[in-house]
Amino acid sequence: MKAIVLKTLSYQDTGRIVTLFTDEEGLISLLIKRISQKNITLQNITSPFALSEFQISKGKGTLYHFQDATLIDAFIELRRDLDRFIAAQRILQTLLRSQPEGKSSPPLFRLLTSYLIALKESPSPKHYSISFICKLLRYEGLFALEHSEFPFPLQKDEWEALCTLAYATSHEAIISTPLPTQIEEKLSSIFSSAFCL
Repeated sequence: MKAIVLKTLSYQDTGRIVTLFTDEEGLISLLIKRISQKNITLQNITSPFALSEFQISKGKGTLYHFQDATLIDAFIELRRDLDRFIAAQRILQTLLRSQPEGKSSPPLFRLLTSYLIALKESPSPKHYSISFICKLLRYEGLFALEHSEFPFPLQKDEWEALCTLAYATSHEAIISTPLPTQIEEKLSSIFSSAFCL
């Protein structure tokens, strides 16, 4: 299955527990018992943002076991630019905070993949992180259809920006949307309220 690494935790001396967002199973945890410091490929495969094709097996409980993987894209570009890194990290954190383990979400996986690819060259990373959160809320049925339905007061320009980013179907529409000053803070509050965080 294809998967993107959301986060990693050290396990014993040389292992890692990797949280993946997959195209088939949604959010899963994967145990890799031994990762040699000399194995650069496996180091890259288990780094946040990396997209790989995994072969795994079911372990006890919800933990999966690693068998093999082929790296598709390490998204190195996202680690070389601070604004891109922050935007991509915000997208990953959004998924970690909103998705339960084992909930299959192929459209959300495709959205995540396309946004990470776009972030590699985007001149406006912040637009993509905000748009992703809006589209996630919409995907989950939590994006209010009326300005007055949001739990926090929004100015007209803020509402219009959120709607545009939630329904945008092109990169041009995303990056050309004016971002009001406090839009990130207000969207963060809307997201937390929607998922009872």
